[in-house]
Amino acid sequence: MKKNIGKLDQTLRFTIGALMILSTLFEWTKGGINTLFLVLGSVLLITAGMQFCPLYKGLGVSTCKLKNN
Repeated sequence: MKKNIGKLDQTLRFTIGALMILSTLFEWTKGGINTLFLVLGSVLLITAGMQFCPLYKGLGVSTCKLKNN
């Protein structure tokens, strides 16, 4: 699996994902948005950690500067 997420993209995914999960834990959001934030935040954290996004691969997009990963 080749990396297709660059450092800036990875940092943004991690930060936004963490904030989304924290918003559910501290109940900054209510109702169905909690579930949505929990799922999306988890996906962002996982893709940031793996430096791979299946959606990017399907679209042929890469934010990673190095081509030989």
